[in-house]
Order: sequence, then C-alpha cells, then structure tokens
Amino acid sequence: MNADDRIAVFGWGAVAPGCPDVPSLRALAERGQSALAAPPLGPVGEGLFVVGEPSLDEARLERWFASRTSVPRAAQWLARAGDCVRFPTAACAEALQCQPGLEEALRALGPRGRVVLG
Repeated sequence: MNADDRIAVFGWGAVAPGCPDVPSLRALAERGQSALAAPPLGPVGEGLFVVGEPSLDEARLERWFASRTSVPRAAQWLARAGDCVRFPTAACAEALQCQPGLEEALRALGPRGRVVLG
C-alpha cells in the first residue's frame, strides 16, 4: 500500500433499528417492513436514537472481540463500554465480516491506519 492509500469502512447492519446484522436488515427491507418507531416524548437528549432502537447482539460482539484479544478482556470491555462505543464497534465488526480481505488490508496499514467514526 502507498502512504496515501485509504480504506473506508461503512458498517450499517449493527446499528439499523431492529436488526443485529446485515442479513437481518436485508430480510426486513425485502419484506417491505420497518423497525422504525416514534420516539417516546421526554426530555431533550434522552436516549441515543430518535426513530428506532438498534438490536445489538452482545454475545456475537463479545465473541468477535474475544477472537482478537481474550475472553476475559472481551467481557471486561463489554461491561464497561456504553452504547456510544458498542454500536460503532459492532458496525465495524459487521463491515469487516461482510468484506473478506478488509481486515487484512487494515492490518497492513499498521501505525498509518486511522479509525474515524462519524
């Protein structure tokens, strides 16, 4: 890879309302259904999502994390991480699983690699 090579990772399955992964989201869309719902009225800033609640498979996320570190470390991370960390991490894990070779390309960047969440 060259010094100016860039890799964009877009993860969307883990953060889609009602869908823990891309196949679930695809099936929901193919059925013409939606998991979107009107948010409960409450104080401004209450909750993270305004139109639906994502369905995060925590056991799957923990297995993914443990395969890269250790089971105790993954459990510790999951216990401490809030939704603002869990959902983007799950989305990134989903993207890496959907695109064979992407993780190896990111690892090849080494210290030149950057993760940007938006």
